[in-house]
Amino acid sequence: MIIGPNGDNIYAEEVEAKLNEAETVLESLVYESGGNIMAKVFLNYEMLDNMHGISKMGSAQSEKFIEKHLLELRAHLNANVASFSKVHKIIEQKEPFEKTPTQKIKRFLYN
Repeated sequence: MIIGPNGDNIYAEEVEAKLNEAETVLESLVYESGGNIMAKVFLNYEMLDNMHGISKMGSAQSEKFIEKHLLELRAHLNANVASFSKVHKIIEQKEPFEKTPTQKIKRFLYN
């Protein structure tokens, strides 16, 4: 649980569930950093390639596309969560998150 600036309780799992609804997101992690709510996402690169052909783009072009996609994800997410749960920034996680034996993300490694 994250305590918002106004004392609101923000449940990271609820925000992550909304973020994971996007077909291009495989996993996500929501956390607080410097008073802002941040998210890291591990994208479904295979889905992005099938939909947009990112493997055929140059590295600079694919990075710009991913950056734009993350902004669109954030806008969609923020339109579907409470105002005090809005995510300030979404960061690409290039590798799958490290997990416990029960397949839960090791949050302490990413905060």
